[in-house]
Amino acid sequence: MSDLSNAPSEVIQVHEAMVHNAKQRWNEEDFNVLSPVYTREDETYPDYKPNGSWLVGANFEGMGPSLLFKKGENGEPSAWWYRFGYKADKPMKGGFQEALGNARIFFTG
Repeated sequence: MSDLSNAPSEVIQVHEAMVHNAKQRWNEEDFNVLSPVYTREDETYPDYKPNGSWLVGANFEGMGPSLLFKKGENGEPSAWWYRFGYKADKPMKGGFQEALGNARIFFTG
């Protein structure tokens, strides 16, 4: 179960959209067994402490594609990014709306 108690509202909305999509893909029993959606605060190497960013993605080995909310720093606005494993993050040009759209079809295409 994801702990969203400190999550920004955009992260919660994207998480909820992805959960809704997962429930379209799996029946209730499978959904409860698989827990396919995992949302957590991102952590930074080497100390692995939360860095203000959030990952919303599949709960399968943690290396699949994820949607990443990066908190803005030094006056920069917060933004949404794509993350796939250890590859470099790629910005979403459509920001929050693009992240929400991706979450709505994440498991069903």
